[in-house]
Amino acid sequence: MAVRMIPGFTGKRLASTGLVMATFYLGNAAAACRILPLLVPISWIEGVAWIAAGTRLFFASSGAFGLAAVSCLGINLWRTARGSSSS
Repeated sequence: MAVRMIPGFTGKRLASTGLVMATFYLGNAAAACRILPLLVPISWIEGVAWIAAGTRLFFASSGAFGLAAVSCLGINLWRTARGSSSS
């Protein structure tokens, strides 16, 4: 919603639609990596070592994806507020 509100409030054009798409996909990847391990039965996680390692990897990568999504959003909003447009 921020990518629609900030340009509307400032009266400027959105700096990059590509960064909007990156924010969308990275944010959804972060959410999926956070939720999918919760769908695995706990008996599988406790019984099989590679599944436990995989769930930890998913949770860890969700943080990296989330940070990348917030960074893309921040860069896009900063460039929009400054008025520089590249797309």
